[in-house]
Amino acid sequence: KDILLSATWNTSSSQLSAMSQLQHHLQQRGDTTSSLFKNVEQRLGTISKAWGNLCISTQHFNIMNELPPNFHVIILQHSEDRSLLYGAVLEKVKLTNPKELREQKDKGGQQKEKSGLQKEKGGQQKGKPTQPTLQAKIARSPVNSEAFFNLVEKVKLFKQKMKSLLRKLSSDKLQEGKNELQQGEESHSKLDMNVEEENEYCTSEFQAILKDMEEYLNPVLSQFDFSELRQLNPAVSPTESVKSKTADSVRPKSADSGKSNTGKGAKADSGKNKVNESKKQKTKSKEKNTTTQAGTPDMGECMILLADKYLMELPLEALSIFQEEAISSVSRDFSLQLLYNRIHKEESENDVKKDAKGTKESKQKGDYKKGKLPFSTNRVLPPNCISVDIHNVKYIIDPYNDARETDPESPIQVFKTIQDRYEQFILHWDGVLGITHIPSQAEWEYLLSNCSAFLFSGMERLFAHIFLDRLTAMNIPECQVMILLDLVHTKESMARVSNLYEDKSSSRLSLEMPTETAIILSLIGVHAIIANQWCTTMGENAARLERLCENLLKIGKTTGQTVHILQRSTTTIKESLKVQPSEVKKEKPMETKSCDRLICPVMQSSKFNTVLYGLPNMMFM
Repeated sequence: KDILLSATWNTSSSQLSAMSQLQHHLQQRGDTTSSLFKNVEQRLGTISKAWGNLCISTQHFNIMNELPPNFHVIILQHSEDRSLLYGAVLEKVKLTNPKELREQKDKGGQQKEKSGLQKEKGGQQKGKPTQPTLQAKIARSPVNSEAFFNLVEKVKLFKQKMKSLLRKLSSDKLQEGKNELQQGEESHSKLDMNVEEENEYCTSEFQAILKDMEEYLNPVLSQFDFSELRQLNPAVSPTESVKSKTADSVRPKSADSGKSNTGKGAKADSGKNKVNESKKQKTKSKEKNTTTQAGTPDMGECMILLADKYLMELPLEALSIFQEEAISSVSRDFSLQLLYNRIHKEESENDVKKDAKGTKESKQKGDYKKGKLPFSTNRVLPPNCISVDIHNVKYIIDPYNDARETDPESPIQVFKTIQDRYEQFILHWDGVLGITHIPSQAEWEYLLSNCSAFLFSGMERLFAHIFLDRLTAMNIPECQVMILLDLVHTKESMARVSNLYEDKSSSRLSLEMPTETAIILSLIGVHAIIANQWCTTMGENAARLERLCENLLKIGKTTGQTVHILQRSTTTIKESLKVQPSEVKKEKPMETKSCDRLICPVMQSSKFNTVLYGLPNMMFM
């Protein structure tokens, strides 16, 4: 609420700003029983999605019942004086007996496909739970507030150091390009030597942060038993389950063809062979049903972190407890109510708009010419997942064209490459490239209001391009996924935003930080936000965009699985070097090694730079 009030300080910018400030003024005066106060709150709930997301339901104790069974909510909160650290794990208890688990999934599928038959078979389910029960594990431990303060300061210093290093690297790289013909290899080696020490510092500093974070959180996290996750099957991609399904469906046919070639002299054993083969087929069909039924629903275990604002600054995804193979995603959120709103309101909106969307889609199909029909992914949406329209994605790429067009790692050049590589998926995407024109505020609002997902790839922060108060007043629940590949600096972008930042107060600038940006986007209706946490390079964002498109569009993984792949990858940054293969061939091994050192400062930290806020179970269809 404090962030919303700070973002709506200008009462002349929108109706939300005027009404929220009036409500706050009446509340401070203690005038909370008047009809004016009630009318103001009622009006706010009507016009503002953000205000509605601040309200806590009277049925909030039942929120966990509405969450998918593979959601594990981990709460980490400090006391007000930060002398105590509280932790909790909220989850649904799953059956450990494979037979009971298989029977429960069979009955669960029958409940969805044949709800009428469920009542007739209800007597057969006596003594067996139809739904997982809930369990909560709670822990508390005294902590050293001074140690935590030092840890937070280390993280701030690391982010500042990364920012200054990348700015220096950007300016040095530009200067090196100008002097390349004059100085040859000498300038390249000097640049390596200047950056190498700072690279080593950033790498060692990040490792120190991880060590201190583990030690600080261990007294609470050690009280939770995560060993059950090791017994669970690894996460299965919905596409992989479909592939295994089709592969298995082919195998019985080859077995049948083998039967027809039985020799005449084996008539005595034919009956036994048929019995054995029928048994094998039965066991195969059982195994196939087990894998498909267990594979498709089991999207892996989704860990959802509800941490306080201080802990949110830490790279929590790098904790050792989240490195288990069974964990498919680690995402963040800001409250249990907001997590519930992302799922519950999505379902209600889909129910209301189902008929309207059906007629709209039929009209669109009639409008498309031959050869321009939207590409069908032929994916089956797994249970407990939410679909995202793969054809209704909007984008804004480098709106001020701050990067050099000749740079193959520039956002525009990278996006053009993505367009060619994944043309069938993104043929109907719409948006603005900075080389054409600078998008206006109205264009930003139009694209955000009319999309299922939004991609921004550019320099500096998001709010260096769009007005904060105007965005806060928007309601964009149809924008289900937002991908922010920002926090890159160039000489041109730094010169441009320096003038903007001079006119903003420190409190206003704090609202543009990554965590606060994710809070504002969540309040206005975005269900999942994929964003960077600290400064990065164009090459790293290029590699991230490639990985995101490959997993979200081509393979068909969920938002949580995709971000988790980024966090576990060890080749994300090195792959960004492959944009100029001709240069790599010419260089010697020593020069290639020095080139690798150039991007090593963020080799470790970059894996955990990109995080997911919101729902991990969204899938492009």
